[in-house]
Amino acid sequence: FDALSERAGVPVLVKPEMLQRGGAFKFRGAYTFVSKLSPEARARGVITASSGNHGQAVALAAKLFGVQATIVMPTTVPRAKRDGAVRLGARCFYEGVSTAERMAKALEIQQAEGLTMVPPFDDHTIIAGQGTAGLEIAEEMPQLTTVLVPVGGGGLSAGVSAAIKYLV
Repeated sequence: FDALSERAGVPVLVKPEMLQRGGAFKFRGAYTFVSKLSPEARARGVITASSGNHGQAVALAAKLFGVQATIVMPTTVPRAKRDGAVRLGARCFYEGVSTAERMAKALEIQQAEGLTMVPPFDDHTIIAGQGTAGLEIAEEMPQLTTVLVPVGGGGLSAGVSAAIKYLV
């Protein structure tokens, strides 16, 4: 990142979340969410709607806690994402191509089977889990004055922002 640092005029450091278990920061939130479930909820299983990374993260977290995961993916999901979730023991359904179609199917299955929905980003527990990246940044680099976070659904940016604000 020397070229980026040179261009920015300040040192630029990167936290490579793609090295996280599951290949993305999404594991942080999914693991935290599943870890907080009651034994009864774990026994019933979890479900989510995802086009890939969140689904794999939920599948991995569920596997680690001995929980059955159900993932509703789009019919156009890349094979690597589908195979990753299946390899982790998830039961997968394929529905439509839009988030709304996946979520509608996930809610239908959730109601029919009594599963716990694991939201991808808009949940306090997910945000807290993803915020652990910010805790690590603040602990490892307390002298930092600026932290840039990519924004997708908002869970990572909300969690990291809250952690940095709290600790710095």
